[in-house]
Amino acid sequence: MGITAGLEFAEFFRQIGLWNWNLNLMGQIHRHFERNSIDYEMPKLCTLVKLIGSNHRKDEGFLSLIEETINMRV
Repeated sequence: MGITAGLEFAEFFRQIGLWNWNLNLMGQIHRHFERNSIDYEMPKLCTLVKLIGSNHRKDEGFLSLIEETINMRV
């Protein structure tokens, strides 16, 4: 599954309240982002922030990495 499909899958589960169903998906998304952050456009970055905010584990390091990526683009 590509990252776009992965984010759509995660966002769908977030919207219906089952985001915590797949505990490994956030880790996979985080690892992909660390390697490919330059490929993420603003809509995907915003989706990531929503997913982290809705996750049972608030990953401050991941949020900081997203913030740095956004700051580089602004």
